[in-house]
Amino acid sequence: MDAIPDKKAEKQFREMLAALTAMPAWSEKQQLELEMAREISVEMLRIAESMHDGSTDIETCLTML
Repeated sequence: MDAIPDKKAEKQFREMLAALTAMPAWSEKQQLELEMAREISVEMLRIAESMHDGSTDIETCLTML
């Protein structure tokens, strides 16, 4: 049983797929903010891991806050 191709439905599907997979255009400010957020998250993870290991001092706790 062969399916009859529906050109309109196929076109709509391709347009929807293209819209979902398109990369957003980031402004320079947004790119800078994203990079800053990445750097902060990496630093917070490093601090959290050191706190988990038990090597916690007041400076580390204040940095995390």
